[in-house]
Amino acid sequence: MKKGGLICFTGLDGSGKTTQAEKLLNTLKKKNIDAIYSWSRREPYLIKPIVTLVKKILKESSKSEGKDYLNIKKKRKRRLFKYPLFQKMWISIAIVDYLAKLFFQIYVPFYKGKVVICDRYIPDMIADFAANFDYNNYQIKKLFKNPLLRMFPKPDKYFYIKVPANLGYKRKLDDTSFEYLSEREKIYNFLAKEMNMVVINGTQDIDNVFEKIKVEMRI
Repeated sequence: MKKGGLICFTGLDGSGKTTQAEKLLNTLKKKNIDAIYSWSRREPYLIKPIVTLVKKILKESSKSEGKDYLNIKKKRKRRLFKYPLFQKMWISIAIVDYLAKLFFQIYVPFYKGKVVICDRYIPDMIADFAANFDYNNYQIKKLFKNPLLRMFPKPDKYFYIKVPANLGYKRKLDDTSFEYLSEREKIYNFLAKEMNMVVINGTQDIDNVFEKIKVEMRI
C-alpha cells in the first residue's frame, strides 16, 4: 500500500493556522495534487461519555472552561490529576482515543496515497497534556517516548505559525482566556525546537505567511 504526504499546521488558537492550511489545500488542488484537509484537534471520541461524566462530576462546562480556566485547572489537578499513575493512564487512554479518531481522517487517505493537510496534530495534543498536568520541559520530553506515538504517521512538514498569546487572544472571538493561550505559548515554543518545526512569523499578513509556506513546500 503506497503512502501519501502529511503536512501539519500547529500553533496557538488565533494564530491563523487554519487559514494557511486551507490556502495550501486550494493551491495543491489547482496543481492537480490529490490533497484533503483534516481538522484534527484531539477531542474525546470513543471516551466522550467518560469525559462528559467527569465534567458533570466537577460541575464544569465548555463555556466555563474558557472564562474561568485557571480555577478549573486547579480543581481538576486537585481532585483527579494529582496522582502520577492516573496521569499516565489517562494520557495512554487519550492517545489511543486520538488514534481511533484519526483512523478515517488521516490513516486511510494517507495510506491511499493522498496528501493530508492536518490542522492540528501530535504537538497540539502534547501541549494540552503538558498544560493540564503542569509538565516541565523534562516531563514534556518524556511524553515523546510514549510508544503509542509511534503508531501515528510521521509528517513530511510541521509548520508552526507563531504568534504571541496577546495577539491570539485579540483574534479569537470565543471565550478562550488569555491565561489559556499564555500557558500554551511557552509549550509550543519548546515543542517547535524539539520537533524541528518550520517556524513562521504569524504576525505578518496572510499572504506573506503563505509565501513563506510556498517556499518551504517548493510550490
